[in-house]
Amino acid sequence: MLYVALTRAKEKLIMTGTIGNLEKRLLSLYRFRENEQELLPAETRLNGKTYWDYVLPALARHRCMDELFEEFGLLPSHDNLLYDDPAEFQVKRITARTLTEAEVVEQAVGQMEDDILDNWDCEKIVDPEIKAELEKRFGFVYPYEYRKDIPVKVSVSDLKKKSYHEDTDIEEAVYFEPDIVPLVPRFIEEKKEAEKAFTGSARGTAYHRVMECLEYNKTDSAQQLKEQINALVQSKKMSEAEAECIRISDIQSFVNGALGQRMKVAALSGLLFREQPFVISRSAAEIDEAWDSKERVLVQGIIDAYFLEGNEIVLVDYKTDRVRRGEEQKLVDLYHTQLEDYAQALHRMTGRRVKEKYIYSFTLKKEILLG
Repeated sequence: MLYVALTRAKEKLIMTGTIGNLEKRLLSLYRFRENEQELLPAETRLNGKTYWDYVLPALARHRCMDELFEEFGLLPSHDNLLYDDPAEFQVKRITARTLTEAEVVEQAVGQMEDDILDNWDCEKIVDPEIKAELEKRFGFVYPYEYRKDIPVKVSVSDLKKKSYHEDTDIEEAVYFEPDIVPLVPRFIEEKKEAEKAFTGSARGTAYHRVMECLEYNKTDSAQQLKEQINALVQSKKMSEAEAECIRISDIQSFVNGALGQRMKVAALSGLLFREQPFVISRSAAEIDEAWDSKERVLVQGIIDAYFLEGNEIVLVDYKTDRVRRGEEQKLVDLYHTQLEDYAQALHRMTGRRVKEKYIYSFTLKKEILLG
């Protein structure tokens, strides 16, 4: 144990211990002053009972013990080869009196400092230069405090939430026109209950996943679309609950529509691109009027889809918001800035002009061309 303790210190090792009769112990150590062998005698090593029985005999031959020996009238031995060993040992004797005196002095100094502080004249200026410097430093006002509220980067989703004036989940919550049916079979009622349990943004995510993975060469019938969705469930790309909330008629209406047919042609030609991430820089004032227009904020997002026609781009963004027929302008007002960002990002990434920007509403089963 002693060996481990003495060989693990990285820079400094401090050992403490107590000795009852120091003078008697030093007299017994004095005989080792003439021993020039590095290894202590076998008798000493075998009869040792405490760590001091090994440490002190070894130190007795070193110059670090001179002060202690001289204190008790014992002369040092300079002839020992180990006397001037370069090892830096320090041996200090600490008595109860030393500890008591140190504590008394510390208490006295502390009391004097307390008295000085208690009677301190706060109005007195001891050093005008230091006073001026302190006032300068503590009176400093950070000139760019307003920047703390400006984020370095925001997502398109954050901007959408920021534009809402109500705390309602209108985005990505598909609205279906109510069907007037005098008698609804039980299996249809059960399916509607499942749809109600899976609403809001989760439904929108499910629709987006279908459109991300849709194979356009297998969209000629509702059965093929069902098989594709089942394949997504089997491959763990979609949960069963998400698959249940997808209306095959919604996907079929899109594919059979004018925009869907154009995307199908592009997909079969390898010119359809989906889920394209992007990052663009915008003026902070464009995001929030209260922010400095000189500051720039990074906007990041993912473009649902775009395809090439000739040397130009057609941009498509899917929406499942709760809107009624005739309320197309609501979607335009809400998302036109978002699609402008997408178009700007695509132009920067590809160098091509975005000739058309579409919002496709699954609720209305209709594509909306933005001007």
